[in-house]
Amino acid sequence: MIKPITLIWLGFYSRIFVALFSGGQLVGDSYYYHWIASTRLNLGERELDVITLGGGETALSLYPTLLTTLYSFSTDIYFIGCLFSIFVWLLSAYVLKKILELLKTDNRTKYLVFLIYAFIPSSLINTSVPMREAFELLFINLIIYSSLRIYLNKSLLHWLYLGISCFLIGQFHGVLYAFAAAILLMVIFSIFLRNRRRFPIQGYIIIVPLIIFLSTYAYGIFSDQVYDLENGLFLTIQTYQEGTRAFTNFTRASYEPFTAGIEGPLGLVLFIPANLFQYLFEPMPWKISSILDIVLTFENILRAFLIFVSLRGILKTDVISRRPLLFIFLAYLILETFWSFGTTNWGTASRHHVPGLALLLIPGFYFYSKHSLNKKKLVRT
Repeated sequence: MIKPITLIWLGFYSRIFVALFSGGQLVGDSYYYHWIASTRLNLGERELDVITLGGGETALSLYPTLLTTLYSFSTDIYFIGCLFSIFVWLLSAYVLKKILELLKTDNRTKYLVFLIYAFIPSSLINTSVPMREAFELLFINLIIYSSLRIYLNKSLLHWLYLGISCFLIGQFHGVLYAFAAAILLMVIFSIFLRNRRRFPIQGYIIIVPLIIFLSTYAYGIFSDQVYDLENGLFLTIQTYQEGTRAFTNFTRASYEPFTAGIEGPLGLVLFIPANLFQYLFEPMPWKISSILDIVLTFENILRAFLIFVSLRGILKTDVISRRPLLFIFLAYLILETFWSFGTTNWGTASRHHVPGLALLLIPGFYFYSKHSLNKKKLVRT
């Protein structure tokens, strides 16, 4: 079996290959970020003028600023931006390795996790070019690692790392502030439950209102959009999604919500799971019309399998030992739910799946390996 470190380096060199020979044609948005950084560099003190050139507020966000800084110390060549993302992905893989060691996973689990982490097409492409996904992936892995160190090792130092990571990740995409807030809440809650086999009623009294508040308002508060939240979460998300579809001119990869036309409380109850389902598994089989759609469908099948294995494993494992894995899996569902609120295109969704990739691979392959091992022992017996 190939060692995890070998898979990491193979993933690293595969990304260099993609950067060298794709010419950036696979991800059009990467040219947008390259253009912003290059334009800001050339404008010098007049960098604010980039807003009038079409960059908007995104032109002054953290990622273009980092890219501009890199170009100022080297040169504004597209491939330099690619290398930046590739090295950040390499760092994210190292953090993932530390997470797996902290969880004491077996070699089979590590092999499967890094095999997909390194070579799944959506990640391979989007972390090989000047895009935010590699950075989001890194900071999400850092957030999970710090959270686990706090829970498992009672590390006070990692509260500092967690706080810094939560702040920085929101600088790459506004909705990730809401995710960071949810993680901080989960860490506090996990500490409260560390040695308890049951979930006391006091916990529900404290946590449920906070989660409702976070789910209802955090997305609008922390995103870079302006919403009228007085009308409620459902109308807010509907308005944003309609604007997103109009902005993309209803492209081939755009999708309408299954619950379109259903209003009121019932609409909200049905909308959240249905919207998440579409976000996770579009394109539906009857919508496939290109090779890219076929690739994404295979990724969707793998995603469905890992979600199923994770749920089954969590339900069959004792309360204390499953909590770290439950924490990671819940973090995955929360992240994907927030992404789903503002996504109406399965091409965009394939990018948004990348930052949370490790959060699904870890519990999915952990329980898959454990089930396979138990099955072999049963057969031998």
